Amino acid sequence: MKRSVIVLIAGLIISSFLGGCTMSEQGTATGALLGGATGAIIGHQTGNRAEGALIGGAVGAIAGHGIGSANQKGAQQSAPQTIVKCPYCKSNIDVSGFPAGSEVRCPACNNVFTY
Repeated sequence: MKRSVIVLIAGLIISSFLGGCTMSEQGTATGALLGGATGAIIGHQTGNRAEGALIGGAVGAIAGHGIGSANQKGAQQSAPQTIVKCPYCKSNIDVSGFPAGSEVRCPACNNVFTY
């Protein structure tokens, strides 16, 4: 049981760094690893290493997700804003969150176009 928990947590961390995950997902995996390791150490003192690792991993994942999400939002806010004009009604539309070549729906006239 102990080894399977450690292997599971290590696998999550390795896959998050190799798989091109978002900051939020990386924060979740890192928090789970650190929380699981801390929980295993604390749990060892009480004779419940596996339970400590599971609880610590869950708490760490939640905390890591929160930190990763905050970092991701900060990175998105610092990105330059991209504004295009709708070809139908000429309204300005913020397309900062879309990759080039995406289909965008104009909120003013409801037409879809590719920018």
